[in-house]
Amino acid sequence: QNLFAACIAFYLSYYFNNKTKMNLFLLSLIYLGVFASHGRTAIFVISVGTAIYLSYNMYQKKEFNTQKIYALFAICFVSLLLVLYISGSSLDYLNIHTSNRVDGWIVYLNLILEKNTIFGYGLQGGEYVYNSHLLSFKHPHNVFVESLFYFGIVGLFSFISVISLYAYSVFKNNSKIYDKTLMVTFFISVLLMTQGIGSLLGANNIVPLVLMIYLSMNAPANQK
Repeated sequence: QNLFAACIAFYLSYYFNNKTKMNLFLLSLIYLGVFASHGRTAIFVISVGTAIYLSYNMYQKKEFNTQKIYALFAICFVSLLLVLYISGSSLDYLNIHTSNRVDGWIVYLNLILEKNTIFGYGLQGGEYVYNSHLLSFKHPHNVFVESLFYFGIVGLFSFISVISLYAYSVFKNNSKIYDKTLMVTFFISVLLMTQGIGSLLGANNIVPLVLMIYLSMNAPANQK
């Protein structure tokens, strides 16, 4: 469900370019499957990704209307209610909604600030935290915190450089054959997903991150 959510821009782009009843049915199955999974990160990402895709598409085409704006608010509102229902908590209790991940991020950040700040704790750093009984999970569920903890400031800077390269390729590219709405949505969706699920080196993150690198390195040349 997390990969489906992160790649929602591709499904929406394909559907709007190939509007058939069958494609609408298949797209609906993706949404139903993600929401039925009760995965809070996936629900949040697919909802925000949809809202970003539709709103940025309206901005690109200058096609703003009240009906579409109401639909965007409805998507976000219903998604928020569902996440709150799954968590069984109120909106202000952030640590509950993140399954205690906020506390985990603080532990990792405190460790990296104490020592190994430049080069990090290495790929076995999560094992060190787990075996020390500081946390019950072996990675922080946040790619920025994880890259900093594993590889230090050097690794974090390298990771941010890759992300920045992709962002530059997307926002500075004016090619008529370049689907900027898709690329912007995919970029934001992946960043959101990687702050809530899995490890930096896990399939849920590495697949979309490699795809981001590929797309940024193979962007069409600018056209006037």
